[in-house]
Amino acid sequence: MFNSITSIFFAILMFFFNIFTPVIPEQKTSEELSEMPMIFNKYELGDELYVITMGQLDTTEKLHMAICLQGLVARTNPCIFIITNSADVKYIEEIKNSGVNVIYNDENGKNWTLESLLEKFKSYITDNSYVLYRASDKGEGLNMATNLSAIHGWLSVPESLEKIAIDAGLTLKEDFSDDKYNIFFQWKIFNKYKKDFNSNAVVHERYDIKALRDLAIQQKFFTFYIDDDDSENWFRKLVLNYFGRNTL
Repeated sequence: MFNSITSIFFAILMFFFNIFTPVIPEQKTSEELSEMPMIFNKYELGDELYVITMGQLDTTEKLHMAICLQGLVARTNPCIFIITNSADVKYIEEIKNSGVNVIYNDENGKNWTLESLLEKFKSYITDNSYVLYRASDKGEGLNMATNLSAIHGWLSVPESLEKIAIDAGLTLKEDFSDDKYNIFFQWKIFNKYKKDFNSNAVVHERYDIKALRDLAIQQKFFTFYIDDDDSENWFRKLVLNYFGRNTL
């Protein structure tokens, strides 16, 4: 009985959201885009570049944790590079030819791992703290943890790798691992922190996508994901309307 009443309440709530939430902003013309201010804050590449390969990040969870660390470090000194494909090898060679010292191994002469990179760069993590989440198909926990990384500078850590964070001396700051992941979970985080984000862009990303997560952390972009579902589209409209029609 309670579940039925709750479902009806949510259905009514989403109905009103869809009616009263403004529409998604219209696509901008090339002229309008050319007149926009610089979208990204610029950061100079460091004199040294620390390179880790996918062979050392053998799970999706390790990759996401390394990407978060990459984004946190990049807010001060972009110097971590994750090789994910053959094109990246070419980029590394170009960077090396520009005079940057490319470092593939740690102080013990071994390839960088998540653990050794974390030890090397944990001073970039605010308060030596982390936010915990659990894996999910849509990435709600990861995305909201990413948002706290962007806002507070904490490391996003999946529950399966929490021991790595603890062994590195990090302390738990926020725990999303037991939350019920749905559109209202994302809305709660957005509503609490929306004033703290960079309004130039938002990132819409599923759990299996990795391309923009470090950039979102570096630039303080809000990160979220919803399916193309009419019952949840109100939240996408809400986010885009809040940040304005110039949001990318």
